Amino acid sequence: MSSDAISIRVDDARVMDLLGRIQERGGDLKTAFADAGESLVSAIQARFDQEKDPDGKEWQDLSYSTVMSRLGGSRKTFKKKGGLRAKAARSISAMKILSASGKLRRSYVYQADKDQLRVGSGKKYAAIHEKGGEAGRKSHRFQMPRRSALTTSKDQLNDTDMGEVLTILQSHMMEPAR
Repeated sequence: MSSDAISIRVDDARVMDLLGRIQERGGDLKTAFADAGESLVSAIQARFDQEKDPDGKEWQDLSYSTVMSRLGGSRKTFKKKGGLRAKAARSISAMKILSASGKLRRSYVYQADKDQLRVGSGKKYAAIHEKGGEAGRKSHRFQMPRRSALTTSKDQLNDTDMGEVLTILQSHMMEPAR
């Protein structure tokens, strides 16, 4: 993951308690973290499919300039007398947000070891989509809307993701002690 990675720290007392109990029993935190990482990456993939952030809010539509760029410009998009060409209309209806090439979606991964779990993207531009903000070259700055796939508007895991992490950790608590 890049140095521009989004970072969230989970200081949830329930999570910390379960991690401590798993360690006390001689459990393998790396395996628990890996299972949680797989779950979180799966949730991120689902958000790309649904085009919604972890709060359940739909991602902002693509800008006009982005749509036109993907269509190849106005000559390929509009008829001489106005109106959309049929191919352009079909393309627009099938256009996915943040999924033109699929590289960003596929870049979300997890890294698990015995001490921590990291989930994120190695793409430098993932952070601007996650947080939103000013983007572009110096000569063409614009405001990128927030289209988060990992964190809520409060920069934390949503309740569903946190619940899934807790369930995974609890399942690791149920494994026989070493």
